[in-house]
Amino acid sequence: MLLIDGKMIAMSFYGEGTHKNEYDGVPATNKVLKYRGMAFFRMENNKIAEVWTHSNWVTEFLKLYN
Repeated sequence: MLLIDGKMIAMSFYGEGTHKNEYDGVPATNKVLKYRGMAFFRMENNKIAEVWTHSNWVTEFLKLYN
């Protein structure tokens, strides 16, 4: 989904990947990681001036071990 209001843009996103390599000292699990998030952009002169993002990938990453 994409919402535009003046100089602000909001976008929802979905990501998916396989934990194939060591990450931050955590050995690969070869499990699939699925996550969702939001990104917010502030535009200035038709260019991105600022970006804020939030997703649940850390929560989902930690679930790979349960």
